[in-house]
Amino acid sequence: MNTKTMINTYKLLFANILGFFVITSFSASAQVIESNSFQYEIDETPAWVEVRAKRSYEVDAGFGINYQLLDSQFLVQGDVRQSYRRTVHTISSEQGLQDGARLEVSFSPDFQNLIFHDITLTRNGQEQSIIQSADIRLIQPESELNMGLITGQVTALVLLSDVRVGDQIDYSFTIDGVNTIFGDKAFTGYTTTWQVPVNDSYITVLSDQKMQYRMENTPGEIQVKQMDSGLTRYDWTYQDVPEVAGEDNYPYWHNPYGFIEFTSYQSWAEVVNWATELFPYSDELSPQIHAKNQEWLDSSENKKDYINKVIEFAQNDIRYLGLELGQNSHKPHSPIEVFDRRFGDCKDKALLIAALLQDAGIEAHAALISTNQRKKLLDVLPSPGQFNHVVTRFIYDGKEYWIDGTKSFQLTDLDNKSINNFQYGLLIKDDETSLVPVTPPTQHARDVTLNERFDYSDKTSDVKVQIDIVYTGAEAERMREYIASAGMKVFQSELYNYYLRTYPTLVEESDLTKSDSYVDNRLTFSSTYLMPNPFISTEETIVFPLYGTNVSSYVELPAVKERKMPMALYEGFTSEHNIDIKLPFSIGWELEDKDLTIEDKGISYQRNIVAEPSAISVSHKYATKSDHIAADDTKEHIANIRDIRDALYYSVAVPNKSNSVSKSLQQRLREALGKN
Repeated sequence: MNTKTMINTYKLLFANILGFFVITSFSASAQVIESNSFQYEIDETPAWVEVRAKRSYEVDAGFGINYQLLDSQFLVQGDVRQSYRRTVHTISSEQGLQDGARLEVSFSPDFQNLIFHDITLTRNGQEQSIIQSADIRLIQPESELNMGLITGQVTALVLLSDVRVGDQIDYSFTIDGVNTIFGDKAFTGYTTTWQVPVNDSYITVLSDQKMQYRMENTPGEIQVKQMDSGLTRYDWTYQDVPEVAGEDNYPYWHNPYGFIEFTSYQSWAEVVNWATELFPYSDELSPQIHAKNQEWLDSSENKKDYINKVIEFAQNDIRYLGLELGQNSHKPHSPIEVFDRRFGDCKDKALLIAALLQDAGIEAHAALISTNQRKKLLDVLPSPGQFNHVVTRFIYDGKEYWIDGTKSFQLTDLDNKSINNFQYGLLIKDDETSLVPVTPPTQHARDVTLNERFDYSDKTSDVKVQIDIVYTGAEAERMREYIASAGMKVFQSELYNYYLRTYPTLVEESDLTKSDSYVDNRLTFSSTYLMPNPFISTEETIVFPLYGTNVSSYVELPAVKERKMPMALYEGFTSEHNIDIKLPFSIGWELEDKDLTIEDKGISYQRNIVAEPSAISVSHKYATKSDHIAADDTKEHIANIRDIRDALYYSVAVPNKSNSVSKSLQQRLREALGKN
């Protein structure tokens, strides 16, 4: 991660943390500034904040920005929630100048105030306050709009003029306020290590509530002290925090960076109690909803058929749009409102599905999910902030089902509807006290298979090529959604250009066709092509590429090879590439290394070759067995990936009108593909 990425990640994390925090006035002397219909304040640092002293810092030109002091302080006292932040950094390069002279702070004006305290520039040992001259603009970027979410967050964009390499920027602000959806409880969290070092780092929490805390990958200790004010003070202080070497492609749930979290929730049962007030399953549904539900029941062959109709209605007839404003950041809109306006987000859809199924006498509840932490939820402290998604769990015929209302085109049998590998969730159900496993349907699969058939048996004509690509399970659902968005013509063009990379003389003979089997959740695309017959030529040797290109798309080497972190895998996934060739005469095959198996704890690969007198077939099959490779096993795994990628570029050379065949010309073909 470069310096710019680190800065953006840090800002995003801090913006998310601040999302926990009722507007209170700081002082009568506060200066209020309007900008684009929003406002911020300039005022003195709150009295409760401890202002830390800077020390003399050496500048390391190896980093574009030197972070010298990071100070986070959080006050929980009665209804007050105030989060103070101070950052001191020195710009040490031209690249750092691009990022370090622009500051960004995000907040939610519906329930938060932003108060700047000061911005100080130090040049050649001379300090100057530039808060009054700074160009501060409040904008509402709605950065998640492309994902169907409207959050109402506002960003204060601070543009500093006449900033130079070597300047030190010292700025501080407070976010004052809390989203009342969280009630009396409080929780927060802070990153403690990054891919850049930090000279002085401070975290302080002052609270009149009993706080649990947890440290992860963080040096030092937390000091706890009872204050005369009745508050409890939690302090973490550390000097010369080392950088963390970045690695790519690690699992969602693996956090390589230091983190400290605080929460006044003492158990998952307390989180459930908070959530059950937001999901009123027992609320009376409208006559229109009752009528529609009864219509589905009356027109269904059985309860299973009815359940499918409810799910398909919520997934496909209720468009995804989240108005994450105020309390609706976590509180779903009523099923009546969602049913009438025909749009909603994950929690709206989850509650609607549960309410409809309960209305039909089926046990159903919404469940809180973390799309990134997944099984890491077993290690973290309880709070609503651990979750970012909601799904529905219901019981039918004694069996547990999990349904994601935000998926679409799951037009298949109930047992074949996929659910992402969320691993654990928290049921919003009375008397629930712990996390529960999220179990996929028993018949669930995700598979992509490419079948190619070449008939060279007629030496006097062009070759007819039949290519089928089959998507199963979650892959079929993904492709249905993509085709609905992009269209068949676009996909046909993409496929054709993909095939041309291996078969550059391929010519389209017909339009791409689609066959969709909803019963087993299988989607097949078929296409026919023509290709010049190589046996018409005078070449003495004809090379047939039997590449597993479909598999190679999913078998990639990580950027970082020597690893201390686990590697992510797409669990439960299978990719196959099968190639069948018919020849115009018999061959006395002399193949080496026909069959091959490569396997470790996370993956398996098989290459099988069947050679008959006038035909040859090659099958490449890759499958994952886990969601990750442990750090200690990555060396073996990366070696296996290299071997698999070599094995995928298998080929045979057929001497024209001869009765023998050479072994794989793998090296020659890899050179032609630029693989060396």
